Amino acid sequence: KDNPYFWLQYAIARWQARERGLVDGYLRKAREVGNLKKGFSSFQVDNFEAIVRLESQREDIGSAPLVTDVQFAVGVFNRQIEDDRTADYSLRLINLLVDALEVRQADLSRPKDVGYISRELRNLSRRLPNSWVYEEYPQAGAAAEARLSRIWPDTHF
Repeated sequence: KDNPYFWLQYAIARWQARERGLVDGYLRKAREVGNLKKGFSSFQVDNFEAIVRLESQREDIGSAPLVTDVQFAVGVFNRQIEDDRTADYSLRLINLLVDALEVRQADLSRPKDVGYISRELRNLSRRLPNSWVYEEYPQAGAAAEARLSRIWPDTHF
């Protein structure tokens, strides 16, 4: 139980079993145990937490405001896209982000939140075509880019 990936796998198993109330605690434990390990990279924990947040928003069971979960996911994306070892994870996050925004877009009432998300979607759509992951997975990259552009017309997103 001193392995952060034990706790991450436990979180994933609980999520898949729809025991969602337990997931945050196991993710927290994975981070705590990981932080005690020299050289531990939290990218897998971060990635799964972003997935949980975006899927919760997509399913409309998220307890945090949509913009908070978008901020977290965008931060994870920005870290992952820079690293050849983690860049392919970023495509999955883009698709989940678009899914969540398609479902919850009407819930964004504050102009500040709309502006933030609009700027971040613009940034994502600019960074993706120039990334390693786009070169490595051109079809998936093009599909993610197309989804981003569909959800972000000039009038709203």
